[in-house]
Amino acid sequence: MNSDVVWLHDTSNQRIPMFMGDVSTKAQSGITKYFGFETKAMLHSTRDVYSMRACYSKRDIQAGAEAVKKKKPSLLKKDFDDLSKKLLLIARTASKDVKGYFILIKGYIEFLSIAYIPELSIQILEKTNKNDLLPSFLDEAALRAKKLSDEELEQEYWWIKNNYVDTKKATAAEIRSILVNRKPKKQQVKESFISVIGYIQDYRKRVFMETSYYLNNILKSIGEKYALTLEEMFLLRPQEIIKGEIPTTKTFEDRKIRTLFFYNGKLNFYQGAEAVKKEEELAPIEFNLSGTVAYPGNLSGIVRLVLSINELNKLKDGEILVTSNTTPDYVPYLKKVKAIITEKGGITSHASVISREMKIPCVVGVRNITGKVKSGDKIKIKNGEIIL
Repeated sequence: MNSDVVWLHDTSNQRIPMFMGDVSTKAQSGITKYFGFETKAMLHSTRDVYSMRACYSKRDIQAGAEAVKKKKPSLLKKDFDDLSKKLLLIARTASKDVKGYFILIKGYIEFLSIAYIPELSIQILEKTNKNDLLPSFLDEAALRAKKLSDEELEQEYWWIKNNYVDTKKATAAEIRSILVNRKPKKQQVKESFISVIGYIQDYRKRVFMETSYYLNNILKSIGEKYALTLEEMFLLRPQEIIKGEIPTTKTFEDRKIRTLFFYNGKLNFYQGAEAVKKEEELAPIEFNLSGTVAYPGNLSGIVRLVLSINELNKLKDGEILVTSNTTPDYVPYLKKVKAIITEKGGITSHASVISREMKIPCVVGVRNITGKVKSGDKIKIKNGEIIL
């Protein structure tokens, strides 16, 4: 097994369940078929049930970006939109049983054959000017919200606070609280490689926000048959659910510690102590305490580490928010913060866009920062560097 991969993009503490490691790997054949590009190395690991780390190699990011550029932007966008509509329809109509689960997982794999490509174009996206981007789904929602009644708003945007794990239907008040500070982008942007990749990165979030709600309801229904909680269902691989092969208690305990999916032309799966050891061998975590300045500001303050939306209510006025990445449900809480630091993202990320809109100092793409600091630490931000 090749352990000499040069990892160019490394993100951690994403709130994503283990099954996405399987699904992302299975999507690689679809990427090869559609883009004519073969992924050589990819790593996903999870700890504490749904804290995911993802690594992409320098070779794949460079080769992937070149492969995408060969596609006509308008066709790429159309094909992505078609797969988005297809996956949403599958999720909305899937039965709450193993058959429905199987169909939905197949839909995810097909969807990711295009929706996964922003990861392999990440360096280009990080250098993109926001004026090169198409309006986001939140821009569209903010414009429409002014014209909709509370009932219409809930029917159309009930999913807007969701992520892979935390899924429920938002109230009109919650939806409006997310959209109230947005300044929708209205200018026309020519479809280009950059604008379409940014569009895919943005709109796939919208698709996952809704489809995760239906997937989690299916998992809850199947879990009742085996007396398993949703958290325990998140620790099962798709083939185990489909075949009804429920692992031992020891396996559940191992997977809570760590799981590792390493793809190098084939999938290699590890769990427990073996996964911890193998991850250290293949992709040891390196701390990089600098990132991209999304909105300028040199300052010092106290850290509030947030790894889940359920921890947002702990934010206090004047704290520096440190998180993996922000999502729309963070917006109502950002009025409190002195600055934002994220592990993920570039100039087009949600944190970058919202920090510029709200004029909050922000540094994005600070690799592994959530593993280096804790709530209560005092830090300084200076020209994109994080000083402990």
